[in-house]
Amino acid sequence: MREFIKKEPVLFIAGFLAIITSFINVPDMGVFDAIDYRVLVILFCLMTITKGLEKEGVLEKMALWLLGKVKDSRSLNIVLVMLCFFSAMIVTNDVALITFVPFAIKILPMAGQRKSIIKVIVLQTIAANMGSILTPIGNPQNLYLYSLSGISAARFAFDMSIMWICSLIIILAIIFIEKNSKTEKLVYDDNIVLNKTKVGIYAALFLFTVLSVMHIINFVTAFIVVVIVIAITDRNLFFKTDYCLLATFVCFFIFIYNIKTFHFVNSFFEANIAGKELICGFVLSQVISNVPAAILLSGFTENVIDLAAGVNLGGLGTLIASMASLISYKLYGQGKNADIKRFMVVFTKYNLIFIVLLLPAAIITYFIV
Repeated sequence: MREFIKKEPVLFIAGFLAIITSFINVPDMGVFDAIDYRVLVILFCLMTITKGLEKEGVLEKMALWLLGKVKDSRSLNIVLVMLCFFSAMIVTNDVALITFVPFAIKILPMAGQRKSIIKVIVLQTIAANMGSILTPIGNPQNLYLYSLSGISAARFAFDMSIMWICSLIIILAIIFIEKNSKTEKLVYDDNIVLNKTKVGIYAALFLFTVLSVMHIINFVTAFIVVVIVIAITDRNLFFKTDYCLLATFVCFFIFIYNIKTFHFVNSFFEANIAGKELICGFVLSQVISNVPAAILLSGFTENVIDLAAGVNLGGLGTLIASMASLISYKLYGQGKNADIKRFMVVFTKYNLIFIVLLLPAAIITYFIV
């Protein structure tokens, strides 16, 4: 149990809250209607498909091609960080970090840039968290809030674009401010051979699922097609999907349904969240992470875009503010000679810088939408 709590702290908290509130007030059959099956199905499809693309080495192949253009430390850092920023919009922030943080840990020493590992990983983490905010499929909280918003994907992207553009500018500014230096010639084996048939199948499934996100294709149809095709192509992918994230969603759906039956709690949230979605989303994310914060607060407001701005900005800050940040922390900590204390100092420093600089952009987003 201790290992499970350590590995999946947010799921444990969500499950605990769901169980405790269910004992206090036993839920009726309406609890099944409170679960957003559409979000769960689409999230399952996206996670499974991106695991297929990851397994085929598509992202690594792209990264190696870009590294062939690298001549100095600045261009190397730009490649490693921007890979996270732009890929997160499509394959989610989690997948971007799982793929490119180990890649950075491997490549930087080869280029004679071992001292830059912590800073690059921290910037990769921020880049993945902030790059993912532009699209409805960039991260789990966006997918969930977009499904509630009733607006188009283009409008959602427009509403998040101010913070996204500012994030990109700040990241590039930080990299360019640093002293540039020549890197050692990178020598690596590009032994990745893409299976064009599988890559084509996964790309087609991905586009098919995106159409269901945009309400063009029914999500049940998308689910059936994805399951059948993956079962034929590579059924092992079903075992690589993050079911703990799906379970976390379910537990919070149940928890929210339960607390809404507590009239004093319901009244408190409704009275204190309306008009304060930005700050509430940001603050709560620091404590329970931005995905559960989005699910919890969405039950008490209709201003989901303001809330999206809050929880997306809330991905910065504490280590637990975004589960993607925990992924980077764990990946770095698994390496030899990992300096955890220095990592936390650098992580905190850059997260505070981004919060201070992006807060005006979040406020502008709040007033525009």
